Amino acid sequence: MASVAKELALGCLQNLTSGDGDECQQLKVEAFQGGALGCVKDFLESCVGDEPGLAPAFGLLRNMASFRYIAEIAVSASFVDHVLAALDSDKAATRTEAAMALAELCNVGSKNRRDVGDAIPRLIWMLEAKAVTERDAAARALAALVAASGYRKLFKKEERGIVNVVQLLDPGAARGVDARFPVSVLLAVSQSRRCRKQMVAAGACGFLQGLLAAEVDGAKKLADCLGRGKMLGVFPRS
Repeated sequence: MASVAKELALGCLQNLTSGDGDECQQLKVEAFQGGALGCVKDFLESCVGDEPGLAPAFGLLRNMASFRYIAEIAVSASFVDHVLAALDSDKAATRTEAAMALAELCNVGSKNRRDVGDAIPRLIWMLEAKAVTERDAAARALAALVAASGYRKLFKKEERGIVNVVQLLDPGAARGVDARFPVSVLLAVSQSRRCRKQMVAAGACGFLQGLLAAEVDGAKKLADCLGRGKMLGVFPRS
């Protein structure tokens, strides 16, 4: 019963702290001040196996970590280890919330951890998930990771990395994915000639036309980058 009560409490707090409005932001701070971060850690450390409460626990962590100073405290308290482990969960909801939490935590730290880099193949695999929420979460986490040069190198080594990210630009196949994040990932590796060739081969130029019309952040810069390469003969026209 105690475990069920904790799961319900975590889920309630996650719902209360979801959002970006002023009232919701205040609730995040109040939850943190009330010891919610410590409660999440205690729950994660006491979990045996892939419990249902993991998803709301990581969801609450993600919500609170949207505040930089809370994220810094979470990183220093080893929450990243729990998040990385959860990416291997058999439950899509747990993987999704863990990836979202990783995106927030990597915005403030974990830039030089080898084990964080080991999450990149798993996140690329998640880009092929059936649930659009899981694909979106993986794209957000990858966008945060490839902001660091060391993780960009690891991403570029993955055979399916570019192709899977480009597919998220397709509005028909990835409706519901925030295109800003796959665009951000592609921009981060666009200085690589090989990566640009892979983007074009995967159909990025065609998908970008719709994103340009929608004025998606970064779309014009990426389109210009790919367009220059084509004009310079770096890769074939498509």
